[in-house]
Amino acid sequence: MSIEEAYQWILNMLCNKQNEIGVYDLRVDGDPCNARNDRSFNTEGGDWNVTFKQSENFYRLCKEFKDRNPDAGLDGCSSGGHTLTIESVRHTDQQQITDGECHHIGGYWTTLIMPIDKHQHMPIDGTKTSWDKYLPGERQLFSAPGYLMQNPEEGWTLEALEGKRKDMELFRWLRKQGVYGRWIKVYRPTLEHGDKTFILQRMTWDNMKGLIMISNRENNPIIGKSAVIYPKGLLPDKEYMIEALEGGMEKATKTGAEWMKEGIRLSCVNYGEGLLINLPGRPGQGTDTQPPTAPGFAVKKTAIWFGYEGIELNWGESDDNVMVSYYEIYKNGQFLNKVSIGTYYFDEQGSIADKYEIRSVDADGNTSDFVVAS
Repeated sequence: MSIEEAYQWILNMLCNKQNEIGVYDLRVDGDPCNARNDRSFNTEGGDWNVTFKQSENFYRLCKEFKDRNPDAGLDGCSSGGHTLTIESVRHTDQQQITDGECHHIGGYWTTLIMPIDKHQHMPIDGTKTSWDKYLPGERQLFSAPGYLMQNPEEGWTLEALEGKRKDMELFRWLRKQGVYGRWIKVYRPTLEHGDKTFILQRMTWDNMKGLIMISNRENNPIIGKSAVIYPKGLLPDKEYMIEALEGGMEKATKTGAEWMKEGIRLSCVNYGEGLLINLPGRPGQGTDTQPPTAPGFAVKKTAIWFGYEGIELNWGESDDNVMVSYYEIYKNGQFLNKVSIGTYYFDEQGSIADKYEIRSVDADGNTSDFVVAS
């Protein structure tokens, strides 16, 4: 990539793909600087001088790609975290920090050099990304959940998909509350005993809402034991209601000064535990009885999607007093599928004569009326 003509070819190819298939997330992987193309870094018969220009053009590519495609995503990676630099993080939307096993250190310290919500998965959370089984409580909340399927041959199950979908639903709700995003503050709570580097705390810009995240890693010394966590960043004279995701404490309200002095006492730190700060009413608690509104006008038509002929469905968004969990799609009176993100579905097995009905469902299972696509 040190050759200008090669650089321009790569940039134009990436931009043309945006026009060809629509907005996409570009993942940049591999070593951007190499004297040879075999990862050996063997310079025999070569010249190290080209690597400087390769590096310069790599960061230039990140910037110019984002400048020309502001809606596109940019996923930074180079055999893990080789390009984890302030220069790359300026442009990437997510940045992988390692391919290897850096235990809970992956996340605790890297949040000092890059925004917490630009991390692409953090090893500190200690959860797995298997698609064939799901452990309740394995939710990834240290950063935006990174459920990647890099080994599809391992298979998947509907139960695992549904568990991960609900985890994403909780993340979407927390993001709506402002606990994830650009202006998040990161704190490092202390403990009465144990290793504090297994815990992180995120707070909103005004320090009124937050989440204390506890690593699920097997070597976290407080998992399965009692613990006292001393939060930081709370406003001394403001009240904070704190509750546990996995039942390690009774919900309680105290002033910020009291919480920071007395600590948050957990009778047992259960697998998947997390502490919500001033975040009542999360979805899926069985307390919501109000159904969502029906989807807006639904349309079906023939279409071609990535070379496949079929029927595409579009409909208007529903509203809910908490949040819409997903849309259910029925085909000729039989359940077909569900859509959690967006208001679009493509059926490659469909025909224009098929009858499609769509309804919205909230996190407590309340359903709207059906609308028929026409």
